[in-house]
Amino acid sequence: MSWFDGLRHRIGTLLRPRRYHEEMVEEMADHEARDVRHQGADGARRRFGSSLRHREDTRDLTWLRPVDVIRQDMTTAWRAAIRRPGTSAAIVATLALGIGANAAVFGILDLLFLRAPAGIRDPGTLRTYWIQYTRTGDGIPFWSQSVNYPTLRVLREASGNPDSVAAYTTDNALHLGRRPGGPRVRAIYATANYFDVLGVGLTAGRRYTAAEDRLGAATNVVLVSEAFRRREFGDQSPLGRVISIGPRDHTVIGVVDPAFHGLDLQPADVWIPLAALPQPGWMREPWWESVNMNAIRLVERAETEAEDLRARATAMVRAHNRLSGHPNPDTLMQAASYPLQARGPARPGHQITIATRLAAVTAIVLIIAWANVVNLLLTRVLDRRREIALRLALGISRGRLARILALESLGLAGAAVIAALVLAWGGGTVLRALLFPGIDWTFSALGWRVGVFAALAALTSAAAVGVVPAWQAARPGLTDALRNASAGGRQRTRLAAGLVLVQAGLSTILLIGAALFVRSLSNVRGVDIGLEPDRLLFASVEFAADDAPTAEALAATY
Repeated sequence: MSWFDGLRHRIGTLLRPRRYHEEMVEEMADHEARDVRHQGADGARRRFGSSLRHREDTRDLTWLRPVDVIRQDMTTAWRAAIRRPGTSAAIVATLALGIGANAAVFGILDLLFLRAPAGIRDPGTLRTYWIQYTRTGDGIPFWSQSVNYPTLRVLREASGNPDSVAAYTTDNALHLGRRPGGPRVRAIYATANYFDVLGVGLTAGRRYTAAEDRLGAATNVVLVSEAFRRREFGDQSPLGRVISIGPRDHTVIGVVDPAFHGLDLQPADVWIPLAALPQPGWMREPWWESVNMNAIRLVERAETEAEDLRARATAMVRAHNRLSGHPNPDTLMQAASYPLQARGPARPGHQITIATRLAAVTAIVLIIAWANVVNLLLTRVLDRRREIALRLALGISRGRLARILALESLGLAGAAVIAALVLAWGGGTVLRALLFPGIDWTFSALGWRVGVFAALAALTSAAAVGVVPAWQAARPGLTDALRNASAGGRQRTRLAAGLVLVQAGLSTILLIGAALFVRSLSNVRGVDIGLEPDRLLFASVEFAADDAPTAEALAATY
């Protein structure tokens, strides 16, 4: 038999073990019957020997023997787990809390900083521009992704390829229809090359052109999302339909690929030419000539090295700032571009600060859970000293004993994953609503990536908490194990005491952090803001787009 035939035979026995057993029994019976016919029953028994021994020897040539051993070890581990349901439930609950908390935070970090925006081509080559302003009112430099249109022209020139840089801005305050009470529409005003730079496709219609995106002469066309199309038009085609968005009527010319949900974690309903951006009422000059309207963001399909681009863009924006006529030009401002996946400058913003600190807290919780579970498992091993001593006396190998205890830990961690996924779904939903209310979460708090993370966390937990008890159980000699088992005593090992100290230390850190947070929150609530906010109301008035009053009438209304 060749090695390939042997491999195929072993795989076949694993896939069809019952059929293999039946064929083996039938073959052994044929051999016995043939020997009985030729040599009689006694002669056949002496020549052939024990059929059971032959079946076991033949079974050793397959992969069924290791499978049988593992199955027996799993059964032993399962019986040991259900023999003490209270301790097992405590272990599962502790691991579920630690794994679930980390899985919930991972779901947030995954969407904010690890997952590239969907529906775009080759996101690894996309970059976003940022400007660091130095001369601010309080003297503290800060990074901003928003620029004005004159700065947009400068950065496009600095890139070396203006067609590779697209610009856009968002407006979430528009209404569908002319009346203020209409449904809200999340709009993106973008340049004509926006979809080409991102590589976003359409399911119907066409994109708007550069001729339709001319400053001062924009064409009132619009692209709609697939969700907006289903919501507003049902099964009918929206192409050529006219919809009122804000003060203008727009003709629908295309439907954007449903896989694309925007770049800023705020899915859009419509895309409108940037040149059609409404002129603010307080601005005298056209908005594309003003340096006071910093609302435009840039995204580039990178073709140059980041360091070369940073130096060139910084020099050009500084020169532009000096020539802009500003009474106090910012000569220290800097320009930079960062990969789209980073979602921000090198200095972390408030979102990544909150998320990373939350991840650190949940990691500490998981370590505390590990220490607690290891202590529980060590206590269980001490309770089972008599059982372990008898198994050693009966000849079980120390490796197999350690494997049984490791399988027990793995089974408990697997049971904890189910509860952890429920906690991750509920906790992730709550954390999203409380800590990141400004983000429109497109993906569920419990996706396949979160599930894979929870499974890996469970395997890591099983390894972390299972190795030490297994090593402790297989470590003592047989004589010592029998002596301790007969005495029925419990030994409090140094390891267990050290784990208690670890739990106490980490718990103290968490308690101190929580106390400082509560105190800081109390201090913020007690800050004197210079007025009494009780019983104060903020009000505004909205008019229909075709019924906007004059400045005098508006002042009289207020």
